[in-house]
Amino acid sequence: MTLAAQIGWKLGAMIVGISLVAATGIQGIVRARHEADVVRREFDKLQMLDRAGLHFSTAQAALYASSPDLEHARTQLDAALDQLGQFQARCDASGADAKVIELQRQDAANAVRNLEQAREILSRFDTAGRTIDRDVVVAHAGAAQRDLNALVQSSNRLVSVSQQRSAAWARTGTRAMVGVSVSVICIVVLISLWQYRGVLGPLARLRAGVHRIAAGDFSHRLDATGCTEFSALSDDFNRTAAELHDLYAELEARIREKSRQLARSEQLASVGCLAAAVAHEINNPLGIIVGYAESGARIAGDGQHATAPEITEALEIIREEAFRGKKITTQLLALSRVSDEPVESVSLARVVDEVADMLRGLSKYADRRIEVVCEDAAGLPVRASALEMKQAILNLTVNALDAVPPRTGEVTLYGRRVREDVMLTVRDNGRGMSSEVLDKVFQPFFSDRRSQGGEGIGLGMSITQAIVERHGGTLTAASAGVGQGSAFTLRLPVDAPTEGVTVETSA
Repeated sequence: MTLAAQIGWKLGAMIVGISLVAATGIQGIVRARHEADVVRREFDKLQMLDRAGLHFSTAQAALYASSPDLEHARTQLDAALDQLGQFQARCDASGADAKVIELQRQDAANAVRNLEQAREILSRFDTAGRTIDRDVVVAHAGAAQRDLNALVQSSNRLVSVSQQRSAAWARTGTRAMVGVSVSVICIVVLISLWQYRGVLGPLARLRAGVHRIAAGDFSHRLDATGCTEFSALSDDFNRTAAELHDLYAELEARIREKSRQLARSEQLASVGCLAAAVAHEINNPLGIIVGYAESGARIAGDGQHATAPEITEALEIIREEAFRGKKITTQLLALSRVSDEPVESVSLARVVDEVADMLRGLSKYADRRIEVVCEDAAGLPVRASALEMKQAILNLTVNALDAVPPRTGEVTLYGRRVREDVMLTVRDNGRGMSSEVLDKVFQPFFSDRRSQGGEGIGLGMSITQAIVERHGGTLTAASAGVGQGSAFTLRLPVDAPTEGVTVETSA
């Protein structure tokens, strides 16, 4: 059902209810007015009976006087008969109970007949002083009096019955109005609850769905419940959520690709920064190799001074220096390779040692101290890519070495296990960081080296943080202030091997 239909049903129920209440009230008012008219008519008839009784009493007084006034008695009887005639006319239009009205007619007719007979008796006598048969007149007068009393009683009874009916109709009308009002209220409440479930319920679900979409849960879908409009809105919401899900997946894929490209760029930039130092380091063993090769050739050509131990020593030195150059180039090539290795169990202590050994062999950092402290090195396994971990630790260590002064600079790599995490802190006694630099240190393209006369594109820390977070870890920076050194703490979940299974570690 549509929302418009629900609102129409509610308005219709309210209109019908109000109409029923109004009709009940109007009917009660009409009935009460009818009974009031009946009472008013009966009071008018009672006034007629009262006037007729007054005339009749005056006529009796005139008859029973010491000097009977027959003319006056006849006049009063005529007046009483006139009032009774009007009473009879009102009996036809009173609108009261039919049986009571019929009894009133009969009593009024008897009273009129007795009064007419009494007046006829009075009309037979003249004023000559003939004696009146008072007993006959009194008999007719008594009968008329009884009829008048009966009429008064019936009128009083009609008034009482009308009052009772009026009160009953008032009670009935009140009860009916209260009952209809309560029924209308209940119906409106039920319709409102129904409308709440059909309107506010879907709105609440839609709001919750919007919040979940805003939180990144693009797989959430709404049930098509409620009125037609909300069902259509739910369908539109689900279609939009599906489109957002696809768009988000596509954007994630693009971001992953761009992040990979940025990481590769930073990796190559790191290699480029190390290339000059590596070239210098390779020149030294190459010079030694050339010198000892010439010396060995000269000794071998001079048969008089050539001895086997001297030649052997020269060749041994050549071999060692060649392997030293090979080690340096191998480390450089390993660092420049694209990280396509699978995630596996890696000893973080071993990676730290390899990075420290490689940097200690560079003359650029020969005047700086690199110290490695790993508590329980065998207990620091993590689930990661060895090359990516090496790149992350290399970035942190080189960043620390560049921040410390020559000769007095110290960089400490402190590895330890804290409950279910492996933590590595790279701490230096270098220039430190201000609060503004701390807030921006992981932002892409932010570099504090440029303000110190150094070089850098500002991606090293952001890419390092991305590598750590991609492995389920965190990277935080801390510094007591400018000139007080810095500390970067890397936290990764420990890779606990399954009981009974040997976990191999690789560099």
